[in-house]
Amino acid sequence: MGALFYFCSDASTSHQRIQPLDLADTDIVLPAQNLRLPFHKYIASTLAKLLLSKTMAVSLAKPCDTLLPKLISGELRVKDAERFVGELA
Repeated sequence: MGALFYFCSDASTSHQRIQPLDLADTDIVLPAQNLRLPFHKYIASTLAKLLLSKTMAVSLAKPCDTLLPKLISGELRVKDAERFVGELA
């Protein structure tokens, strides 16, 4: 544990790396077998939601990046934006 504490407390630069020998000396605690599957299911579900959110954010960025300048400049009015979004899809 001392090596891990040292690494975390001394990580002041963006290129700080843990040394392989320090990692080899670190104890790893594994949870009991009966806790692993519920944890895995929870994490898998959470990661799936995260991936879906990221995918949705990427798909929404294009219409936002296209519409916002047009709305600000007055080139596009809000009531016309829905038709414009349909053309982007």
